Amino acid sequence: MASVTEFSNSDCTGGDGIDLGISGTFTYTEFSVTIDVSLTQSLEAYCIERDGVMDGENCIKEDGQVMTPEDFATDCTTEGEDVGQMVDGNCVSSFQESYDYMLSSYIAEGSGERGYCEIGYDDGSGHDADGGTYYNCGTANIDENRTTLIFPPSEDDEEDGCLFIELTR
Repeated sequence: MASVTEFSNSDCTGGDGIDLGISGTFTYTEFSVTIDVSLTQSLEAYCIERDGVMDGENCIKEDGQVMTPEDFATDCTTEGEDVGQMVDGNCVSSFQESYDYMLSSYIAEGSGERGYCEIGYDDGSGHDADGGTYYNCGTANIDENRTTLIFPPSEDDEEDGCLFIELTR
């Protein structure tokens, strides 16, 4: 993974992209992809991602809540599935996920762009036993040594921006 950038708009263009500080690998088989990544995030990056502003060492989130460096460290090391550790003032967490994927025919003839969807199952089995299938769809531009994946915001969560992932060999 060369870079992961989130943009506030729906088409991943413009100068407001935020580097999400994610590194790792995407490993593809014929029908599935395994994502093994590490996320390194500073309090400032956390703040920007939540539409907040830094006030000295503290983050004032969009809803007015204050996140101190101590609060950030506590959240990093105790909250959620991807519990991390603090390293040099940054929260570092790792996770691995697997998805099935679909790559469709060319969207625009000659553009190199293809439809791309990652398919997840909320029961973790790889099967749609309980109707818990979800799709993360966008486009893929595939070259010999570089692939870009673009995921516009989903209809369910239009507050998220466009995600631009660059993969290299």
